[in-house]
Amino acid sequence: MDSSNVSIGINGLNQNQMIKAKDNKGYIINRIDPFAQRFINYCRLKPMRVMEIAAGHGYISEKVYPFSKKLILNDLDERPLIKLKARLYGPSKVFIIGGNILESNIQNASLDAIFCSRLIHFFNPDEVNIFFEKCYKWLDFNGKLFLTCETPYLKNWQSFIPIFEMKKIKGLEFPGYVRQVADYESLGHSDNLPEYMNFFDDDILKRVAKQFNFKVHECSTFSRQGFFPNEINFDGRESVGLVAEKSYCQLD
Repeated sequence: MDSSNVSIGINGLNQNQMIKAKDNKGYIINRIDPFAQRFINYCRLKPMRVMEIAAGHGYISEKVYPFSKKLILNDLDERPLIKLKARLYGPSKVFIIGGNILESNIQNASLDAIFCSRLIHFFNPDEVNIFFEKCYKWLDFNGKLFLTCETPYLKNWQSFIPIFEMKKIKGLEFPGYVRQVADYESLGHSDNLPEYMNFFDDDILKRVAKQFNFKVHECSTFSRQGFFPNEINFDGRESVGLVAEKSYCQLD
């Protein structure tokens, strides 16, 4: 996701800046969280065909570029990624796909790993299903999906937490779906968010992945301490991460 010129410093460290993303899609954070590190470690195992969805400025992609056989970068605005590609050595293995990833045409079974950080909580339920369906098709047999997204366990979303938990108990498929962000977000960040959001926890994210035949290797919540401002951090469950494998052959 592309940035504007507005950034928010955290703890005075430039590396920790939150940068406004394009089209009211929250903030870009140029930090390596535990699931981004798992993706980087996996890419080191052998040369692979990999894609980062919602790559922002390509901070994570640049880390895996030296090990990659092929690297696809996606974001709503491709301009920062074009700049990244221009300064990489041997850019012929780098391909850029601008725009909404759900509208992209990527060859089936053409990727070994996909990384997507902090995006799908901006999808409505139908878009979430499309996303997982497409990722499954794009991955080769035994390919892996590495993904993070937000939970409702954020200080500025505290009023929504009991509603989320109640809907989850009732068995709603997407209990974190909020149709009007401004009704619950308490710190004024709704101006840089879309009209709706869709929060997850480990149970929901794992269930959705399994619905699309992914074998889930890991799915857990984790802390954003040092990533988010203290006014947003809640109880160490701010985000949820997933590592899942395409374990069945896709039949067309």
